Amino acid sequence: MNVQGIVAHPRPDSFSHALFESAVTMLRAAGHETTVHDLYAEGFDPVLTAEESYTAGESAEKAFAKSTDRTVTLHREEVMSADGLLIVHPNWWGKPPAILAGWLD
Repeated sequence: MNVQGIVAHPRPDSFSHALFESAVTMLRAAGHETTVHDLYAEGFDPVLTAEESYTAGESAEKAFAKSTDRTVTLHREEVMSADGLLIVHPNWWGKPPAILAGWLD
């Protein structure tokens, strides 16, 4: 399997990172190909731009194709080719960190 891994915690010494690293290690040991991204370490920008918000009336693919953000394009391509997703994050006040919410959006 090809697995896309995302970790969303600002501290690399966090329990979330330890869980993520353990899961990635086990996946790779089992022969699965894994691509990983640490949203905080990569400085992922979770903010929706005005240009990205004009999607009414278009298919999702046409709207996404307009993106000029290389990171967003890379992550989209990797997710589309993945057989599975591994997403690890803390639960803060009943929801994930804003950086992950922006990534999902």
